[in-house]
Amino acid sequence: MLAKALEVVSSYDSRINNEVENIKVFVPTDSQQALLGVAKGSDIYLSLKTFVSIESLIGTIIHELDHVVSGISDGDLAFRSLADERIADLVLKHYGQK
Repeated sequence: MLAKALEVVSSYDSRINNEVENIKVFVPTDSQQALLGVAKGSDIYLSLKTFVSIESLIGTIIHELDHVVSGISDGDLAFRSLADERIADLVLKHYGQK
């Protein structure tokens, strides 16, 4: 599932190949149950909980990639703006295919 998700993400945003050094999977502890992923420097850590569906995995990888590339944390309003721009880009690409 991870290989397929990375193939899909790479076809959308090739920065996953250049900006991210490592992608690792972790088993969440009791205090990490709400986490789906974490970006630390140029590494992405994916919780095993993220592997419930390909959609969850792809969404989490893109979310964490945006952290790696931008350096912006979840709590910053600028990250919400970045996410909104990402959504708009996806919608425009989908619209253009019709």
